[in-house]
Amino acid sequence: EEIEALKEAQLEESKKVNNIKKQLNKTATDGLDHEMALSEAHTMIMQRDESLREADKTVEEQDNKIHNLEAFVQALKDESVEREVAYDELKEKAKKMGAALVQVGAERALTEELLELERSGEKSPTPEPMAEAAAQVKAVAAVKNIAKKKTFK
Repeated sequence: EEIEALKEAQLEESKKVNNIKKQLNKTATDGLDHEMALSEAHTMIMQRDESLREADKTVEEQDNKIHNLEAFVQALKDESVEREVAYDELKEKAKKMGAALVQVGAERALTEELLELERSGEKSPTPEPMAEAAAQVKAVAAVKNIAKKKTFK
């Protein structure tokens, strides 16, 4: 009976040892599974980090492109303003030149008329051509004054 009890106790101990071995094997397997899962998670994290770095580079490149476009647009605006100012200056010069041409034309016409009178032998011009010449000089002066007033407005 005692041997039977010892055999049963040994059998129980053997079962306990086998259960402990199974648990150790299971724990080792679980540990390996966890280690593999951690490794996979680490790999995924590394891939996401790389993707984020690439996305950051793309965002930086886009920011640079936007900055370059903004600078280009500003340069175009500046150039447009400069051209507008130059155009306004040219318009003013053209007005002044037009007034000057009118004056020169009137003076030339007056000079030609006076030369014509001298050639024709008239020493002192009659009052009518002189009145016309005076009217032309006054008209030129009026145009010149109008041009000056418009130039400064």
